[in-house]
Amino acid sequence: MWVDSSTGAITHRQGKSSNPATVRTVLLIDEHLRMDGVAVRTHLDWQGGRVTIVSDDGIHGALSVGAIAKVMERYGKPLDATVSLEGPRLTLDDGAALRMLRFRAQVDVIARDYLVWERPGEEPLAALSNGVAAALRYLCLQMAEARAVPDAAREPSGE
Repeated sequence: MWVDSSTGAITHRQGKSSNPATVRTVLLIDEHLRMDGVAVRTHLDWQGGRVTIVSDDGIHGALSVGAIAKVMERYGKPLDATVSLEGPRLTLDDGAALRMLRFRAQVDVIARDYLVWERPGEEPLAALSNGVAAALRYLCLQMAEARAVPDAAREPSGE
């Protein structure tokens, strides 16, 4: 496992082979401190046809590409064509991809991290990665809560 210190991308090499097909990238999309000072990191991975979200604080889940698309369409804005798409990339189905982009706009003092949604034949959408992470973490929490509620509690009574 290698960690790119500038982007936070984690590269896993499975097995002892140097075959590039065994390398996969996991994106670090958010890192923040809780009130108690503990660092919490949120990562995205691609497994089994779903985008998996894993946070150090125990929040985790797997979302469809459609769910990711809805979040990125809600929060993302078209990326200026002059911005160079560089950074770790998580390839999904049908040529879609999520890419981390560290970019410093003229009005910013320091660079910010963006998550870029790349789709074939469409312009890329970019959103601040910490905002996307918050939305994805919320969806995972809602899914976990829905699984925790017994089926009987969800069904209306026949009275």
